[in-house]
Order: sequence, then structure tokens, then C-alpha cells
Amino acid sequence: MIQDENCTEKSLIQKFTDYTVENQAFPKKKDLAKQCNQSVEEFNAQFRSVKELKAQFWLSRFEEAVLTLAESEEYDTYAVRDKMLAFYYTWIEELKPFRAYIKFVFTKKPVYKALPDDTDTFVKSFNAYTDTLLEQGKESGEIAKRLILSNQLKKILYLKLVFILRFWLHDKSEDYSQTDAAVEKSVHLAFDILGKTPIDTAFDFGKFVIQNRIAPKTKTEN
Repeated sequence: MIQDENCTEKSLIQKFTDYTVENQAFPKKKDLAKQCNQSVEEFNAQFRSVKELKAQFWLSRFEEAVLTLAESEEYDTYAVRDKMLAFYYTWIEELKPFRAYIKFVFTKKPVYKALPDDTDTFVKSFNAYTDTLLEQGKESGEIAKRLILSNQLKKILYLKLVFILRFWLHDKSEDYSQTDAAVEKSVHLAFDILGKTPIDTAFDFGKFVIQNRIAPKTKTEN
């Protein structure tokens, strides 16, 4: 069967989000299959469940943002801090056409969770992306190699992700200018925390002294 161009993954996500906003409810597989003139079995060949489509929405927005950055000639020349800034700006642009859908999704998430359940796959990909940036930052010296904080770096950037997304959803400023300011301040704060401090410098010096200490004499001549 030749796939209808109106039922590609991209168009299905658009139909899915449009239906959800218009009906204030998630569609069933049969609803989406009907819009594509497909049987449910044919629909299953693309997505086995609506839950899978929900997850793909978030992952697709992330992948589109990363792809846009990868196509930029300047991106690879950026410092890690600027790469993180560029990601957030680009990611929010990917989310803007779907703001009503995202707002609806947040009304359905458990109150004890920072993000909806269907963001799990996206978060894993985001963590992998930030792992790469963190390694680049450590190599360039932008990020301190603190043993105590090494396991917390990923968590710090994840919390920034949650903060920026939730801030944007409540932003009423023109062109979401306050979100742009929040992104800038949030990322700069994160990298100021992750960067080297006088304590790191003192630790490095102490480590150097220990590693290069002069062995004490075993015998002293009078």
C-alpha cells in the first residue's frame, strides 16, 4: 500500500495535536485512522498506540531542534554554553506552534511529576545530548571536573529544561520575550555553577602539590 502523504509521521502528529486541542481530549486510534482513510490495522503499522504517538510528539520536537542546529555552520564553533543557549532558543521555536496542545497535556499530568509521562523518551535523548555537551565542556575547561558534582551535572541541566518549559507555558509577554530572558539567565547561572570557582582552583593546586611533593629525607646530616 502506498502511504498517503497526508498520513506521514509529521502529518499524523499534526492531526493528533489538532484533534486534541479541538476536542480537549486525546483521539483514539480509530479517529486518526479514519482521517487517513486507513483501517486501525494499517494505522498500527506506523504507531502501535496513541501513547506511542504522544511520546513521538516530544521526541520529534527535540530531534527537529537538534537537526536545525546541526545544519548551522556556526553551531560547531560555539562554546558549550552558547550551544546550550542555541538549543533552548531553537527548541522553544519548535514548540510554539503546539503551545495549546502542550498546555492541555500539562493539565493531564500527575501533580507530583515535573513533566508528563510521555516525555520519557525525549528526556533520555535530551540527557544523551547534554552528556555530549558536558564532556565537551570538561575538555575545554568550561566545566569543572568536580568528583562530588559529577553525578549532579545532568540533573542540573534537566531541572533547567523543566523550568524553561514551564516558564514559557505561563509567559504572556509579546513574542515570549520574557522566555528568551529566562533562557539566557538560566543557562548562564547553570554554567556559572558548573564552571571553575576559586575552590576548584585551590583543589587543583592542592592536587598538584600532592602529586609532585618532594619526598622527605630519611637522614639528616649535622
